Amino acid sequence: MSLFAVMTLGFYSIDIFARNHLLVSKRRTVLQNELSRALLSMSKWVVQGIGDVNNQPLWGSATGFTVNLYCRDGKTPDKYTDDTWITYSLGGNTLTASCGGSCAGPGGNACIPASEIFSKHVVAGVVNGAMPGNNPASGLYYLLSENNSVVEVGLVTRWLPGQAASAENPQVAMKVKLYARGTSVH
Repeated sequence: MSLFAVMTLGFYSIDIFARNHLLVSKRRTVLQNELSRALLSMSKWVVQGIGDVNNQPLWGSATGFTVNLYCRDGKTPDKYTDDTWITYSLGGNTLTASCGGSCAGPGGNACIPASEIFSKHVVAGVVNGAMPGNNPASGLYYLLSENNSVVEVGLVTRWLPGQAASAENPQVAMKVKLYARGTSVH
């Protein structure tokens, strides 16, 4: 009878380990997919950013950063106040993108949808600076450089963003450097 009990206990332990490992892997995959989607959107729009030395294509705020996009209607190429802009911001643990401005399109916006939530798992806190390599403490890092035509973005997520990272609460961090190609520095 004791051999049967040891075998049952062994199978039960393997089952618990496998279920826990599957759950943590699923959580990490969801976090990676959320960050990848957000960084893909940022890459798509930042590369289309337009500006000059007096009207930078990128600018920062306490909650994130904004990209200026040209309407491409050909009417006012040197006037930036009538263009569209996309703001990436972090409110609490929610990373969103909002579109505004006066470009023609459905709902008056050049980007659809007008607002989009990328993740509700981002660690709270925005830092206007580079993301550290080890143990980043905030969720959104951005560093503008080269006359605000380049942005280095770092994002940090946790399954339970208000709690410390652990084996059951995986943390995923990604960063990218993006260039607004439609920028004149003269």
